[in-house]
Amino acid sequence: MAEYELHTKQQAVKLFTKWANAIQNKADFEPKLITVEEFKDSVSLAQQRYIFGYCYPNIIAGEIELGNALFLGMKPGQKHAKERAHYWLKYQYHYEEAPEGSGLQRIPKSLEFGRCKKDEVSTYIESLHFHAANIGIHLVAPDKKELGL
Repeated sequence: MAEYELHTKQQAVKLFTKWANAIQNKADFEPKLITVEEFKDSVSLAQQRYIFGYCYPNIIAGEIELGNALFLGMKPGQKHAKERAHYWLKYQYHYEEAPEGSGLQRIPKSLEFGRCKKDEVSTYIESLHFHAANIGIHLVAPDKKELGL
C-alpha cells in the first residue's frame, strides 16, 4: 500500500497525472481503493519556511558571534548548520520526555507535515524568539496570516 502526502496543487496534479498515464497504459484495470484525508491543524509550509529560512539562520549567526563551539567554522546559511541548529533547538524546546532508567530522556519531536500541529509549532516559534532574545538577536514575528494560521 502506498501513502502520499500532497501539500500543494502542483504535487496533486503531478501524482494524478502519473496515475492517469499508468491506467491508460494498462490493458486491464485492477480496482483500487483510494482514501483521501485532509490535514487539519497540521504544521503549515509557511511555518516551516519561517523556521528554516529566517529563525535558524539568524540564531546561528548569533551563536557564531557568541563563539558557540557547536557552530564553529560554520556559516548561518549552510545546510549543515541549519540541520545542527534544528536538532539542537528541538532538543531544547520541542521534545517529549520518555522514561529511561530512573529518570527521563528528552526525545525531539517532529516538525513534519501531518505529524505536528500548528499550535505546537507556534509554541516552538515562540521558544525560538525567546532563545534569540537571550543571545541578543531580535526576530521579527510575522502575523498569523503569513504563517497560515
